[in-house]
Amino acid sequence: MQEPLETELLTIPQVAQYLGVCRVYVYKLINDGLPVIRLGRVVRIHMTSLQRWLQDQEQVTDPSSCIQENKTLTALLAQN
Repeated sequence: MQEPLETELLTIPQVAQYLGVCRVYVYKLINDGLPVIRLGRVVRIHMTSLQRWLQDQEQVTDPSSCIQENKTLTALLAQN
């Protein structure tokens, strides 16, 4: 299989391989907002759009917020 170029339109299987997930999960991502190009019944994803969407999905977690969430969860569990 050829490596996709930056300007290529990718198929669902190509996106799945790129992300390391199954095709079904790619369709879930599309339903969740992954931008696509529809040509009739054909669905393609532009590599640049995919990369931009992935960057938008990236979240930075503040370690202090995890500690606070753990304390809250521990307190809730202790009440039961």
